[in-house]
Amino acid sequence: MGNLFSASPSRRNSRASFSNVVVSEQPIDQQQSEDTQPVEGVPVREGIVAATVAAPQTGQRLALAITGEKEALAAGERHKLLAMLSLKAPSAPESAPRPPLDLVIAADRSGSMQGEKIRLMRQTLDLLVKRSGLGPDDRVSLVSFDSQVKLELPLESMDGAGRAKAEAVVNRLQPGSTTNLSGGALKAIDVLDASAPRSSLVRSIDKAKKRTRAVMLFTDGLANEGIRDTAALCAAVGGALRAASNKLGGPISLFTFGFGSDHNEDCLRRLANESGTSGQYYYVRTAEDIPNAFADCLGGLTSVVAQNAQLSLEGVGGASVARVLGSAYKYSEGVITLGDLFAEDEKDCLVELEVPALPETTRQPTTVLRVSLRAFNITTNAPEVVEATLEIVRPAATPADQKVQLAASYSTPYGLWLGLG
Repeated sequence: MGNLFSASPSRRNSRASFSNVVVSEQPIDQQQSEDTQPVEGVPVREGIVAATVAAPQTGQRLALAITGEKEALAAGERHKLLAMLSLKAPSAPESAPRPPLDLVIAADRSGSMQGEKIRLMRQTLDLLVKRSGLGPDDRVSLVSFDSQVKLELPLESMDGAGRAKAEAVVNRLQPGSTTNLSGGALKAIDVLDASAPRSSLVRSIDKAKKRTRAVMLFTDGLANEGIRDTAALCAAVGGALRAASNKLGGPISLFTFGFGSDHNEDCLRRLANESGTSGQYYYVRTAEDIPNAFADCLGGLTSVVAQNAQLSLEGVGGASVARVLGSAYKYSEGVITLGDLFAEDEKDCLVELEVPALPETTRQPTTVLRVSLRAFNITTNAPEVVEATLEIVRPAATPADQKVQLAASYSTPYGLWLGLG
């Protein structure tokens, strides 16, 4: 097997907050290709407008669409309206340079990892160090944990000397006592937090922002030390990730790898899904699962096609954004911070709008929401802005027989909320 960075870019769906999203009973991209070709200012489905500022070149531009819950609402009443914001990142050209990578491993060496589990974990780490294609511009750190948390390897450049140090650390990992999973995860995040440049020079800050950062958590997920409750653990890890990301000026992805048939899948899946970035959970059942899991994970990390992505939301005509529902991404003052986008990354954000009453009915669609997607597009080596608007008709009465345009279920800190449809 060659190095894992030569594998095809990850094709996984990294929608962070939603499952079973249906738009007019079809996926968004299928609906648009079969029914209409949305362009700026052209209504789609009698009032829903999904528009981009300029016609994108296939595969090289960001794409953004908005779908409203309903097409028409009574003019004389106030309403709450759901809207789904859907974006897709471009594919990665083979010649595109990738940003350098800062990767921190949190490795479980507790007693429950003895035997086959720790053997598989060592194999995984060995593959990462020797054959993943990491280079001198990339840095790796390793944190181990049982009841105690230990920084085994600070962030080290993956040149020959750094690779040798990492191999020595991996070889000496031995199972110990209880599992302080929270301590290991939080220490790994702290390693990245501490890597923020101390210099106030613009050059140092810009260089730090251009790095891709990730934490990989290797464990069976059987926490019996530190924070044991899954919800509390996810909240603590999510808070630490957000704080470190804000300090570093860029996102930190969290990937979890479960070892052994008795690992806590729910805990590891929730940690990855609720981390606020495009994280992912992997189950390493046998040694044969290791290359595929790493090819998917590293293929995604190293195929970043857009950086510092954010969605700016603006209510129009008296409408306002009441809240962002079920999103793991940071939302503040009308901006949803997305961070890095991987090749062909797809993300959905569900928002609730408050739509005002109007003194008169309208025959033409009226705009209630304007959204801008801003990011630095690595494939074109230039900043890019894509806009979309949502328009609805305001008749005398809300049509009773109109089809609900979207149905969604999304995760919240309190469980799964079932939406409309």
